[in-house]
Amino acid sequence: MLKEVTKTFQYVLIVFLVQLCTGLVAIPFLLWMLSSVDILTTFSYTIIFIIFLSLILFLFQFMEHLLFPLKTAHIAVLVSLFKMQPLPPTQLSYGLSEYRKVKDANLKLLIHAFLKESFNFLSIPFFKSMVFAHLFLKPNYNTWISLRDGVILLYRNKDSLQRKIRLLLIINYSFLLAFVILFYFLQITNILVVPTRLKEIPLLLSIFVFLLLKFSILDQLIAVASILFFFRTIKNQNPDPMTMQKLESRFAAFSQILAHAGKQIQFDPALQQLLPFVQQYFHQGWSKDQIKQTLLAKGWPENSIETALDSF
Repeated sequence: MLKEVTKTFQYVLIVFLVQLCTGLVAIPFLLWMLSSVDILTTFSYTIIFIIFLSLILFLFQFMEHLLFPLKTAHIAVLVSLFKMQPLPPTQLSYGLSEYRKVKDANLKLLIHAFLKESFNFLSIPFFKSMVFAHLFLKPNYNTWISLRDGVILLYRNKDSLQRKIRLLLIINYSFLLAFVILFYFLQITNILVVPTRLKEIPLLLSIFVFLLLKFSILDQLIAVASILFFFRTIKNQNPDPMTMQKLESRFAAFSQILAHAGKQIQFDPALQQLLPFVQQYFHQGWSKDQIKQTLLAKGWPENSIETALDSF
């Protein structure tokens, strides 16, 4: 997981810098509000604190929306890494070009609507990363069919995936809470000359650091881990009509996805026969190109070979 993040660190860095600038806009606003109040009572301080916290949360969520194309581009690059493909020389341009292939406002809304219907709100961002990752798993594949198949596989494996996401969330928030407590009680900001009326600045800064770390770094680490878990879980699996029918009967958003993708699930018998051979070749240290050329020479269909290679 850390290897993938390190190789695509430019995405993490850009998100961090954008979110940092977001917070640096809000903090001077807080200082201005505190300095403009003549008598700082408990009530007025509470109101200012609530306004500041609401502003910070709004700005971070707003920037999350603006950064969506960049984060989706990051997922596209991560998928190419998971498929053991060489990194593109210009990650940003490659990732954004892949994002433009799946750029569809209706698609994004339906993904969110389905996840909102079927999962708890804390885990939605990470399941959303899994669904978008599946869109990039098979290049030149119909986007809506890929979405349908990804949702079917996600729902079929939801119990095991939810357990893993729950563990990641516990680790995430435990670490952040420990950091905030340490930051506050060490009173790191006391090295600054802080007036009496600004004595709670350490607490406010610790909240800011908490949000900065969460939105810009830890959420991305969890997204990478969740995509890795998802790909490992669905390896060699295929979508099935029974799960599709269950989803159609339970969730209105999935019915709308089917309206775009259709209900015909493609089953490739050649693919099922190829998977054990491809796995064996990989264990022997063969490259993807070597495997492909060998199987083509033996008369296997190229589409089935490409799909089998993308499964590992």
